Amino acid sequence: MTLARTPREHGVHRDLIERMVTEQPDRLRNKMLPRVRDRALAEDLSQETLMRALQSLATLRGPAVEALVCGWLDTIATNVLRAHARSVARRPQSVDLDDPSTTALIDPSSPVDQRLLDHETSVALAALVSELPESLAQVFVARVVDEQSTAQIAAALGVSREVVRARLHRARVALRQRIDLVSDPA
Repeated sequence: MTLARTPREHGVHRDLIERMVTEQPDRLRNKMLPRVRDRALAEDLSQETLMRALQSLATLRGPAVEALVCGWLDTIATNVLRAHARSVARRPQSVDLDDPSTTALIDPSSPVDQRLLDHETSVALAALVSELPESLAQVFVARVVDEQSTAQIAAALGVSREVVRARLHRARVALRQRIDLVSDPA
């Protein structure tokens, strides 16, 4: 049986959240930045995370311990990221054909159907990567998208090369499983 929270208990959790945000103002944004790769969007998503946290403060159970509240905020942040990825995947994509970065990607020898398929595949893969645990997605994006070496990733994350290789392997296995589910839902 769970006892109802009193307004005072909500205030203690709220005060703890406010203190955490004051002491580490960039924590949520930095958590989201590797996934969305846009500082302004990461800031918006971190603000949305805080708004959802404050709106659902009544659902927070347990003592006002920083580690518990921090984990609760991380769970909300993960859900916000997943919701964003789903909305992006569903949104029709527009391409500015006059943009030099876009025209550099267009291969005139490639059939239009193949280019469209490549674009749709990229969007779907980005959505699947966003559903990976942060530690796996971070390594996958750094290695595959940013083309960083294992040593560079290990140094940036402060882990060994073996840890990077293991995370990359787990990310690839998880993506293969997700792709198999999407390709053959039966």
